[in-house]
This record gives sequence, structure tokens and C-alpha cells, in this order.
Amino acid sequence: MDRIAAEESARAAASADAQRYIAAHPYLGQLLHDFTTAVLATRPESVHRFARDYFAAFQRPDELLEPEADEDAEAAESMGADGADAQLEDEQRQ
Repeated sequence: MDRIAAEESARAAASADAQRYIAAHPYLGQLLHDFTTAVLATRPESVHRFARDYFAAFQRPDELLEPEADEDAEAAESMGADGADAQLEDEQRQ
């Protein structure tokens, strides 16, 4: 029973943390909506390549040198983005 309570508590904490993050970044929902709309409108062969190009348009040159970029990359890797990168590389080789 303690394990279940601990898991529920951890889920609630993660949910509250996510809600705080979304509240601090109110444009996130619109950004994801716009991206999803663009994907559905164009129906690209490679969603990964499309996502890379779509979001690259938002990146400023000065952001490429910020230390936060490394932290974001590490966070993406921990979320499994390395698998998406591998798939993108495979698609590029084809």
C-alpha cells in the first residue's frame, strides 16, 4: 500500500510541476497546436525532419551558443530523443 501511495504522490508532484511549467510558458500550447496543424496540413513523409526544420525557424543565432541549449539537449536525450535522432539519421541515409 505504501508503494502505491508513493507512486500516486510522485505522479501528483510531477503533474503539479508540469502545470507550473505550462503556466510559466503560456505560449507552449499555441506552439504545439500550430506545429500539429502544420504537420496535418502538409503531411510530410518524415515528421522528424519536418519538426527539425519547423522549429529551427524559431531559433535565433545567439541561442546556439547559450549553455541552456546543452541542458535542453540532455533533457531531450533523457526523454528518448536520441531514438528520434537515430530514426532521422536513418531517413536521411535513404
